[in-house]
This record gives sequence, C-alpha cells and structure tokens, in this order.
Amino acid sequence: FDDWEFETRAELRRRGVLVIALGEETRPLGSENAKAVKAWIAKRDVATATIISRLDASQFAHVREFEEDPAGMWGRLKETHQSAGLGGVVLMWKKFYGLTKPVE
Repeated sequence: FDDWEFETRAELRRRGVLVIALGEETRPLGSENAKAVKAWIAKRDVATATIISRLDASQFAHVREFEEDPAGMWGRLKETHQSAGLGGVVLMWKKFYGLTKPVE
C-alpha cells in the first residue's frame, strides 16, 4: 500500500486535486449552478477517477460506496490496508485488551 499511496499522491498532486482526495478542501457553499461549486465538482470527479484508475479491480469493493467521495475512498483504503501491517496488528491488540464487559 505504501508504494501505491506514494505514487497516487504524486499523481493527484500533479492533477491539482490532492487536497480534495485528502478531504482538506471540501465542497463550497452554494447551489449546484454556482461557478465555485461546479469547479469543485469537476476537481472532485478528477480525484475520484484518478484513484479508481489506479486500483486493481479486487479493491473496488472497498470503495464502491464512495463513488462521489474521493476523501472517503482514500480513508477507506488507508484503513483497510494499513490495518494489515504491524502497526495495524498492534492497534488491534490494544483495542482487544481495552475491551470491557458491559455492565448488566
């Protein structure tokens, strides 16, 4: 995932849409016909298409529900793939040991 993320961030940056994919630039206020909103939607679509085009078809199931939300896609992919590494295993163990029995 680290190599894919590095390359994809570079491509999103090249296209000027990394801030949208990371959720740092959100939809501006206004109607669908407002110039700023139309421009943001176009950039959002570029970010979404870029992420999808760089995925293997086996990964589509993770992001299908975020068709118009590149930040959601990005977050889900990070969550899915980083939890598989050593840091993710340690985090899962911490969560497991932090579980408590509900009071009845």
